[in-house]
Amino acid sequence: MAPIGLKAVVGERRGLLRVLYLF
Repeated sequence: MAPIGLKAVVGERRGLLRVLYLF
């Protein structure tokens, strides 16, 4: 559960960074 949670958080942060770079 912990590893999956960390991966989910990292994925969300990466997605936000990509959106910021796109804009």
